[in-house]
Amino acid sequence: MKPYPEYKETGLSWLPKIPKHWELVRAKNLYRRVVRAVRPNDDVVTCFRDGVVTLRKNRRTTGFTESLQEIGYQGIRKGDLVIHAMDAFAGAVGVSDSDGKGTPVYSVCVAKEGFSVNNYFYAYVVREMAKTGFIQSLYRGIRERSSDFRFEVFGNQELPLPPVKEQEKIVRYLDLMTAKIDKLIDAKKKQIALLQEKKQTIVNQVVTRGLNPDVQLKDSGVDWLDKIPVHWEVNKVGHMFSSVLGKMLASSPTSESDTLENYICAKDVHFSGIDISDLKQMWFSREEKLLYSVKQGDLLIVEGGAGAGGTFVYREEKKCYIQNSIHLVRPRSKCFSVDFLYYWMYALIGKNYIPYACNKATIPHFTKDKLFETPFPVVPEEEQKVIVFYLEKEFRKIDNASSIFEKEISLYQEYKASLISDLVSGRICS
Repeated sequence: MKPYPEYKETGLSWLPKIPKHWELVRAKNLYRRVVRAVRPNDDVVTCFRDGVVTLRKNRRTTGFTESLQEIGYQGIRKGDLVIHAMDAFAGAVGVSDSDGKGTPVYSVCVAKEGFSVNNYFYAYVVREMAKTGFIQSLYRGIRERSSDFRFEVFGNQELPLPPVKEQEKIVRYLDLMTAKIDKLIDAKKKQIALLQEKKQTIVNQVVTRGLNPDVQLKDSGVDWLDKIPVHWEVNKVGHMFSSVLGKMLASSPTSESDTLENYICAKDVHFSGIDISDLKQMWFSREEKLLYSVKQGDLLIVEGGAGAGGTFVYREEKKCYIQNSIHLVRPRSKCFSVDFLYYWMYALIGKNYIPYACNKATIPHFTKDKLFETPFPVVPEEEQKVIVFYLEKEFRKIDNASSIFEKEISLYQEYKASLISDLVSGRICS
């Protein structure tokens, strides 16, 4: 891999120079937009932000807006270059791997007669335009976060035109290398998944059986809990912990003494930590600040939504409060550990307890009543401390190993992006 022998200036902000033997051509001279009729048996084709253009059913079937009722849908054929006019800035550009039909916001492009182009090469090129921020810059001042990269706009952009054999060579090399990189990334992701399974196995074992493998066991009295150490008992969370559900959203103050304060909501609380880097704000009265104030050592549990049951102990010094998607949990006695309850909730999530407790097939709400009714093992105070110390140590080892794999994945992804950018921009030759 080395640079080309000679280069020439382009005057383009996203592509300052190209190899001397490449041409610079407006997209409308290379491509034309086609609007085909839809056939009776055509399935929906979707252009995703990762550049994959495939039948919707191949990726997912939920989360799409169907309000258009297919009005204006157009035919798409395998091999077409497809540009999502509204999402091109985010990389929604690719070559369709299937015949089907697509929304009218897609530009379906085919090469003009007389030009030999490789659509996969130009999918890489337009995605490079997006990655550099060039597509977004075309609309700066008009829209803050999105753009309308319709064919008329795309057609006016100048694109590099290497000889078609060189386009094909670049695509072949990128297909080979990206497949290898993706395989390495998948292997690292599988290793991370195995580590998470190991973490779940460890916590499930320890919070239900303790650390003594020879301990005598007895029936817990809870069908899904099975046996517990003979010296443990099972009670309910509400007997050992108190809980306050946070404040309903308030867009305006109710008195002159109200102040605008940071609050934690469901999106901020996960088993991996509490993210206070981007907290929202709302108005709190003096009384509400006393009631909903979060202190170091408080346990926060997500009440509803996809993350229901997500739990972590607040360790920060930052002053903040809670919104009504969060339970603020404190022990009724020093004999009960919020850290042990954290690991207990971690085990319950692994057992799929929250949907079971909430009796919901869709969005669960882990209400205060359901939280308080949750079975909880009564473990001697000193044994709780030993278990917590052990699990903290094991989790730290597993998280450190996962972090190494995540960094390796990040490096692979950076290399992949850099390789694509360098090749389609002509900074290096394959």
